[in-house]
Amino acid sequence: MQKTIFAIVLSAAILPTLSFGATTTPQTVSYNFSGGTKILTFNQFDSTFGTLTGVKIEITLQKTGGNVTVDNDSSDSGTMTLTQELDLTVKMGATQLATLAAISSDSKFVGATSGDAIGFTATGNTDYVQFAPATASDSAVVNPSSPFTAYIGTGTFGLSAKLSVSNDFSFNNVYATVDPTTGTGNVTVTYTYTPTAVPEPTTWAMLVGGLGVLFAGRRLTRRS
Repeated sequence: MQKTIFAIVLSAAILPTLSFGATTTPQTVSYNFSGGTKILTFNQFDSTFGTLTGVKIEITLQKTGGNVTVDNDSSDSGTMTLTQELDLTVKMGATQLATLAAISSDSKFVGATSGDAIGFTATGNTDYVQFAPATASDSAVVNPSSPFTAYIGTGTFGLSAKLSVSNDFSFNNVYATVDPTTGTGNVTVTYTYTPTAVPEPTTWAMLVGGLGVLFAGRRLTRRS
């Protein structure tokens, strides 16, 4: 009886394992804001599921809104161009991961100052113009390098997303009011990992069968 028990325990100790190919688990957080900084929170990779082999961070940015009204207070006339840029900077702690820039422009004819006071006291004059920058977008893919210490654990980590907008005019000495410019998009963090190996199904069947033989032998011994 002792030899039988030893043989079965030994077979369990040398179980062949079944390993799987690389597996991915993406998680996406959306954002929508007009300026400042937001913290986007993601789950860390739980190492009990396997060995983390790669991290990919995909970022998208879309710029909308941001209409601009201008009163030309210079003596220049002609085609005025507005260039609007919305920048998104993504960091993990102090480490900058990516900077995205959604840029669009609009051009219109504008007359020289009409002599009105600074501002929009005479909006019907040719020195008054409204710009409507088009929607623009940008994207980036970041692959942080190993070791992935900050991404591993059973908690969460945050990515900071900072949004800023600039409006540049081809004319000097203009007075402008700007409607809010909105940045929307997604940040997707994808883990690539090798799952923890598990015993092959046929080996489990052999083990269960061996245990069955053991129990049957014990029952026969008791009867005798």
